[in-house]
Amino acid sequence: PTVRFEYKEFVWIGASYRHKDALIGMVGCTLNKQFKIGYSFDYSLSTLRSVNNGSHEVVIGMQLANKKR
Repeated sequence: PTVRFEYKEFVWIGASYRHKDALIGMVGCTLNKQFKIGYSFDYSLSTLRSVNNGSHEVVIGMQLANKKR
């Protein structure tokens, strides 16, 4: 399951859980009408934890077209 909260369509924060595998924390913001950026960190709960300290992810989103009808 994943839960995400957004504030004033600008910044968001969320969390997710993969059963017996990982806890995930995430944050992001809208830079302008075209670009968004986000970051997440996965903390391993499985036996891989002994060799994995977690993983980082940075996402940049770009909206190419927004034609309102």
